[in-house]
Amino acid sequence: MNKVAAITGTTSGIGYALCERFAKEKTDIILISRNKEKLMKQQEDLQQKYGIKVWSIQQDLGQAGSAQTVFQRLCELNVSVDYLVNNAGFDVSGRFVDTDIEKEKK
Repeated sequence: MNKVAAITGTTSGIGYALCERFAKEKTDIILISRNKEKLMKQQEDLQQKYGIKVWSIQQDLGQAGSAQTVFQRLCELNVSVDYLVNNAGFDVSGRFVDTDIEKEKK
């Protein structure tokens, strides 16, 4: 049985690259991202390319209660997670003291 990685922010950038890296090591993956179309495509691509199990959870982690929703979905999948990569982020850059707190709250 393969190990399982749950990865957030999977459909682009670092999250996408991390999925490829885990898949190459024959780790099954739970994709967690907000874009359903990209999730479905990524799920299909990873399964075909690496022959691993891939599940997807569509969730905007910026929404209140989203962590509980993801947890509930993981329980429904009845899959034991070996690795959690909390990669989801948002587009605010700069020194923390200089960033707009209202933008970061969104």
